[in-house]
Amino acid sequence: MTRRRLRLLALGALVVAVLVAMLLEPAWVARNTVSLVGVIAVMLWTIARDFVMGVVSAEDYDALTSWLFVAGRRDTYPVAQVVIVGLQGCSRADSRKLRDELRAARRALAADGVYVERTSWEAFADRLDEAPFVPEGEDDLFRLAVLGQLDRGREHIVTKVSELRQGGNEKAHALALVLEWMASGSTDDAEMERLAERLDPDDAWAGDFDSCWPWLLFARPNKRARRLLLRARQRWNENRRELASDGDGNLAEQVHLEGAAIELLATVVSAWEGSVSRAALSNAFRAYYDKTLGFYGLAGPISATWLEMKIAEEPLLPGEALARLRPLIDPPITPRPDRRAAAAPALRAVDAILEKLVLGMGRTVRQGHDGVRLVAKPGEVSRDFF
Repeated sequence: MTRRRLRLLALGALVVAVLVAMLLEPAWVARNTVSLVGVIAVMLWTIARDFVMGVVSAEDYDALTSWLFVAGRRDTYPVAQVVIVGLQGCSRADSRKLRDELRAARRALAADGVYVERTSWEAFADRLDEAPFVPEGEDDLFRLAVLGQLDRGREHIVTKVSELRQGGNEKAHALALVLEWMASGSTDDAEMERLAERLDPDDAWAGDFDSCWPWLLFARPNKRARRLLLRARQRWNENRRELASDGDGNLAEQVHLEGAAIELLATVVSAWEGSVSRAALSNAFRAYYDKTLGFYGLAGPISATWLEMKIAEEPLLPGEALARLRPLIDPPITPRPDRRAAAAPALRAVDAILEKLVLGMGRTVRQGHDGVRLVAKPGEVSRDFF
């Protein structure tokens, strides 16, 4: 039994009790008329308020708004977009349109499910369930490796390596070298030495650790690698001083990534000199992955993994080495949800709003500390946006 029916039954019982009292004790009723009228008025107000006011929980409200906000539905439910998503009032006439739209929305929700936003990594993992998988550039090949599915990309890697070596420059050839290691587990040392010799440590772009090329210099102890690290640190310090005028935050991200690479490679150089243990070196690589792994810009972490395996005493196979990065994905990848099951909160929100629209009154939506309040105000339109 609903709360509204309980209140109606209580009011009916009170009215019956008053009528019986008037027949049996008319003097007592006369003395307490004001009190009895007050009690009845309070109960009537409580019931009336229950008809025209209500609360939608924040979870249910968020589920409904995220579903309504999908671009493809904006023309389907125009009044609901304004009233629900915009937290705005609607007129008496729009209230009827809102009711009809919400009924249609409820049918669509029950049939198709609710919109569930997926992270970039989750969307990519969902793509892997679709056969055949076609990678969109080397970043997708890197992502396959991070997710532990390198075998699915081997043929594509071989094709990509051939393309890079036929028409690319040294930067492309360095990428091809790392991709070839991913596919075969081996590195062409002669090609690695050639590319390392072609990189000028004093060039401004030599310290671009978002590419594979500079990482090749650190596969063995050499003066040019130390020179590159010195110049990279100088440029990094200059960028740090310019952070105060960084308006869009792009420089801050660059400084963060550069600093992480410089910190790692400084540890590698220290390991050449014997001042850093193998355990500390392994921890430095792990810290670098943790700071830099993202959906984009994977060339740095992948190249660092190549370097780690190149200088390791007991290197892992590429698939195993790269799959260690998956636990660092944040937030973690979750299975694709059941969209119909996920629609339950949005359906509850629709039902709560429809219940308050039965009188065809104007609707005002207000954000409260415990949820979203629905207030019916006939003929009144609120233009307040939150």
